[in-house]
Amino acid sequence: MKTEEKFQHYLRDLVYIIKEERAILLADNKNDDFHKGLEFGYSNIIELIKSQAAAFQIETSDFGLEDFENYTKKD
Repeated sequence: MKTEEKFQHYLRDLVYIIKEERAILLADNKNDDFHKGLEFGYSNIIELIKSQAAAFQIETSDFGLEDFENYTKKD
């Protein structure tokens, strides 16, 4: 496997795990400060990844982040 492919697979898996962990957190629907802080942290990480992808002109669809909005909390 080429190095570029390794990085793409690594990033895709990492993003998937982050999105999955955040989805589990949101599904718990706990409203205490600790869980709000975790949710904020996951959101910041995802936004940072999106920002860096834009800075490097990388499409978020290349590593599975194009559907992030589907993971936002519904009030």
